[in-house]
Amino acid sequence: MTTTKPEIVTLSFHPPFEFTQVNGFLKPRAIPGVEVVDGGIYSRSIAIDEAPGYIAVFAPKSKQSLCLEIHFPDQERIPVVADITRQIFDLDAPVEKIDSHLKKDGFLSSLVTQRPGIRVPGSFNAFELCIRAIVGQQISVKGATTLIGRIAAGYGNELNIPNPFGLKYLFPGPEKLANADFRGIGLTHARITTIHHLSAAVLDGRVSFHAAFPPSQLRKALLGIKGIGEWTAQYILMRTIKHPDAMPCSDLGLLKAVSPDKIPSTEKRLRDMSTPWQPWRAYATMHLWSSLADI
Repeated sequence: MTTTKPEIVTLSFHPPFEFTQVNGFLKPRAIPGVEVVDGGIYSRSIAIDEAPGYIAVFAPKSKQSLCLEIHFPDQERIPVVADITRQIFDLDAPVEKIDSHLKKDGFLSSLVTQRPGIRVPGSFNAFELCIRAIVGQQISVKGATTLIGRIAAGYGNELNIPNPFGLKYLFPGPEKLANADFRGIGLTHARITTIHHLSAAVLDGRVSFHAAFPPSQLRKALLGIKGIGEWTAQYILMRTIKHPDAMPCSDLGLLKAVSPDKIPSTEKRLRDMSTPWQPWRAYATMHLWSSLADI
């Protein structure tokens, strides 16, 4: 496939915004061959209506906006690509309002001061993010990244578009994974079964990421799939439909972050503490996860 001249789109945002915060979250979770975060650039393969392409996002020196390079054959879908990219970087979050609310809490106040305008990274492909969340259950981020990379390489189509980032694959859709055997990938039988069931649910519409599908309904649909619990459901709500109040309260990192001695607190304590953080608990979650890096 021959390359075409990229479309350059300027992405504005509500300040403050720290590009390195989102990239820092995405980098260890980047799917090998599908996403690359390196040298201040986020790049990934994309597919819309089976048409392949790729994007690259970087912050210009002015830092008043982001620059998005879109390599995609269908010019009519450029606005769609730009809108989804805005969601990846959470550019439309009302951060001043969020910070003002969370700063009122004695525990969060200093964290918000340290990282004003923190964002909840989204996803370009909701199904891909769901598979990433399932694969990542109860294992390290590094281990999950290895496994999800094997799925992309084993079942995704080749990108076949020359690019300077090493992007090789398009992440497979539910039609590919619904009956995949995952032989040699390293997944447990339980994880494989969950992926099969989720893929089937997406294909028949029981699980949908459409705006008309409210968060409570999506949560219920996800929890109805064997192998998806509250942690996974809340994580998916945070990063796919950008539900601002989603919070995986059983997360070990969060339980450590709210404990004065970093010995995991109880889930009940975190739930009680988080009541004043509503309706922005997803952003509180990002502050707590980020605080663990400071220990």
